[in-house]
Amino acid sequence: MEVQKKPSKAKIAKAVGGGEASDPLAQGFADLYVKHGGDLVAIFAVLGEDPGKALKYPPKDAAEFAAK
Repeated sequence: MEVQKKPSKAKIAKAVGGGEASDPLAQGFADLYVKHGGDLVAIFAVLGEDPGKALKYPPKDAAEFAAK
């Protein structure tokens, strides 16, 4: 069984830098954020997750949402 470490903030920033994510997963999250106009409740409803932490510490934009 292989355990992978969480990517560093530098790698995440590189993946979502300049608003254009090179990582398809990060781009998907950024697109989801834009599609719902930053409405975290709607976004997390689509994902089937609890938005509690995201509402407490909201991202400033789509790139930050994708990175987190």
